[in-house]
Amino acid sequence: MNMLKRPLRALGLAGTVAATVLMAQGAGAQQRMSVAGGSTGGVFFPLATGMAEMLSQTIEGYDFTGGATGGSGENVRLLGTNSAQFGLIMADAAYNGHYGKEAFEAEGGYDKVVGIMMTYNQAMHLIVPADSAIETMADLEGKRVSPGPAGSGTALMAGTILDAYGLAGKLTLDPLSHSQQMTALGDGQLDAAFLLLPTGAAAVTSHAAAHPIRFIAMDDAEAITKLTEAYPFYFPTEIAAGAYEGQPDAVATVGVAVTLAASADVPEEIAYEATKLFNEHPDQLATYHAIAKSISADTALTGMPIPLHPGAQRYYEEVGNPGLKK
Repeated sequence: MNMLKRPLRALGLAGTVAATVLMAQGAGAQQRMSVAGGSTGGVFFPLATGMAEMLSQTIEGYDFTGGATGGSGENVRLLGTNSAQFGLIMADAAYNGHYGKEAFEAEGGYDKVVGIMMTYNQAMHLIVPADSAIETMADLEGKRVSPGPAGSGTALMAGTILDAYGLAGKLTLDPLSHSQQMTALGDGQLDAAFLLLPTGAAAVTSHAAAHPIRFIAMDDAEAITKLTEAYPFYFPTEIAAGAYEGQPDAVATVGVAVTLAASADVPEEIAYEATKLFNEHPDQLATYHAIAKSISADTALTGMPIPLHPGAQRYYEEVGNPGLKK
């Protein structure tokens, strides 16, 4: 492949930024690649769309599209079969998918799912109507609860949390998209919903403005210790006080980081350029979703749960990233 440079366009940049691009010798029609996102009501979808547009404008000869998917679980399978080339995946789903654990055990694992960089953190939101009788995690027993979209990272993590609290099999689970969850809560068809989103997420903010809600804390020390010891990619965190309307106090919960992963079948040069682009210009993703402001090269390898793509490995070696495993 020949190396050349051309400006990164239509990304709201002040001035012109030179971006390294690739062009196959004698290239004809553009080759297509995709970035797997999530449900349209979440964060993955706009970020995947932004990443696809940035890649399309940076890598010559390739047309990238960002797609709506069922989330992390589906994205593992898409990347593992090269049905998508890049994708956003929760750290737990990336780990379990790559190594064939938990929900992926029967499938034997997808070792072609490899890492590009860590992006941002998400916090589990457990929401109930403000007038609900549910006050604690234990009160979920016997209730109708949505763990999130089927096959999503939200649903996988919700199941793990319920198991740590001894609630597995003791309630009715109703897999729904984020928008469907909000509708069902508002209509009284659902008792509680798990949403794995950044604090201040629009899906929750808009619902809270129209329907009074409360958040159920995940603060049982024994359950949280059990959870984090078994799954080191989970960590205690909180939804800050005042993050949502009618939420005056901080709420203890559990968080997990998001991995930008790739298929091992992606050519090394493409993976290298993608790694370089998002490490050096993460701020440009903020035009697609504000959470991208927290993406940083300083934490690109913090908590990486899976082996790196050779192209990503080469980039981090070249820049001397201190998080690179020896």
